Amino acid sequence: MPETSTKALYPTAEEIRRSMTHSLGGFRLMMLAGLIINTSLNFAVAEHIGTAFALGAAIVIAGGQALSLAAAHAARRISAATPIVAVERIELAFDISGVMISAAMAAMIVIALHARLPWDFVTLLLMAAMAVTAVATAAPPARLPAVLLMLGLLGSAIATGLLLFRATPAMIATAAGVVGYVAASAHMAILQHRRSIALLTARHQHAQLEAQARTETEQLAAALRLLGHGVVITDSDNRVAMANDRFRELLGLPEAVLPIGAPWHDMIRLSPRLQVKGEAARAAMIERAEAMAGTGAAIETVLQLEDGSILDVEFSESGGGSHIVVLRDVTD
Repeated sequence: MPETSTKALYPTAEEIRRSMTHSLGGFRLMMLAGLIINTSLNFAVAEHIGTAFALGAAIVIAGGQALSLAAAHAARRISAATPIVAVERIELAFDISGVMISAAMAAMIVIALHARLPWDFVTLLLMAAMAVTAVATAAPPARLPAVLLMLGLLGSAIATGLLLFRATPAMIATAAGVVGYVAASAHMAILQHRRSIALLTARHQHAQLEAQARTETEQLAAALRLLGHGVVITDSDNRVAMANDRFRELLGLPEAVLPIGAPWHDMIRLSPRLQVKGEAARAAMIERAEAMAGTGAAIETVLQLEDGSILDVEFSESGGGSHIVVLRDVTD
């Protein structure tokens, strides 16, 4: 049997990056909505303020939203064969777009509050900024530092803008609340990042263990086919988990009569070659075999076939409630 490779059970850093960046493609519709709604809102605010700085911030926000949407479409096409260099370019596009949006929105909030815009405009801007922080938290971050930078820019800008707007106790409390919300969002982003990696690692381990189990089963089946002895392996429910052709041949049981999953005692109950005949006699034989198996000790006995052949029988527990039965033709 091949030894379990601990290293093979864990995904590589490249596999994690591919999977996490690919998952960002699932936010395409959200990014499209952001491109339409956020861009429209900020251009309306910039028009109301009427300064070049506000217009420039709105243009940067629109460019960032468009870049994030394009990156999401590219991320959707990532596969296991995608070169890591291409993945890094998509990650960089997400990082740049995120910093563009958060920095420009931070500037727009400060400009709007400093310009004493009507509170309805300010409220919409703050809601849009909170939406950006929510998206940054919900999306599995391909590169966590960029997400934390986005949250830091938005949080500091909102708090500063509120204090510039009106430094009253109520505004100070509101600014403190915003800082607390952004700090909680950053903490959630970190936890989400760790959970994403843990989930990817668990999925990878499960797939690797399944593949390894299949390989070991195939190798064991191949080895059993080459043996000159009859071998059957039962599971913890006392059903046939594996049997080679020699075992069926010695007992005269075709595979259709003793398939995988059949109760182990079918090998006694249905064998046409056993010398013991009659249902009652065979039921007693099965009962004795079960009693011996219940002791957990290795058992060796013989079976007499109707043609005079003698089979040496070894019955042993293999762990986890499963058993191995070996038949040898010891007829002189």
